[in-house]
Amino acid sequence: MDKFYFYKMTCDNGGAPCIDNGILSFAICKPVIRRAANEFYVILGFGCKKLGEKLIYVAKISKIVVNGEYYHENEMYYSRKDCIYRWEDDELIFRDGSKFHDQSHRDHDVGIAKHHKYRANVILANEFVYFGKDGTDEYKNIYSALKESIEGMRQGHRINHSQVLIDELRGLYNNYIWKYGTQKIIGHPHHKPDNLSSCSETEGKVRCVQCSPRKTE
Repeated sequence: MDKFYFYKMTCDNGGAPCIDNGILSFAICKPVIRRAANEFYVILGFGCKKLGEKLIYVAKISKIVVNGEYYHENEMYYSRKDCIYRWEDDELIFRDGSKFHDQSHRDHDVGIAKHHKYRANVILANEFVYFGKDGTDEYKNIYSALKESIEGMRQGHRINHSQVLIDELRGLYNNYIWKYGTQKIIGHPHHKPDNLSSCSETEGKVRCVQCSPRKTE
C-alpha cells in the first residue's frame, strides 16, 4: 500500500465507482488510473466544490482485469452494471439499455477501435468504504496537508507531495477501514444512474494525483 491515487469527482451516480455483489469496480472514466494502477494501490474519491469536497469513497485495489476481458459475454463480470460495452468482432461497442454513458463516451472509456486492449483495463476492489451523500469533509480538521492538496487542485496541476501527505493518506485509509470494516456502503450516490455526463466534459474535470512514499537510501 505504497501508492495512493486521489481525485475530485464531478459525477457520483453509481457508475464509477460501481458497487455490485460486494465488489467495487472502475470500468468507465478514470482512464489514467485504470492504465497505471496496480494491485494493492489505494484510491480515494473526493467531491468537487459542488459536492462539498467531501470524501466519497476509499478503496484498495485487489485485481486489475486487463485486455478488455471484463466485457466478454462468458466472463463473470458481464452482468455487472458498469459492464456497458460488449465485443463485436474486435471492437467494443455500447450495450443498448446500459444506464451509464453511451456510445459517444466509448473512446474515452476504453479507447478507439483496434486499441481497446491497451486501454480497457478494469479495477476491482474488495476492500472499500463508500460514503456517497453521507460523506463529509471532516478529514480537513485532521489532515492539514490533504486539506491543502484537495482545496488547491486545479486542472492539469500536479502537487508536490511531502511525506506528511503520504502519511496522512495512509492514516485516513486505515482509520476508515478500521472504523467501518471492508465492503461497507454508508450512503447513496449523489446523482441518478441516468446522468450521462462524462467526467471529461463537465466543469471541474476529474483529476488524478499519484503519491509515492519517500525513497530511502
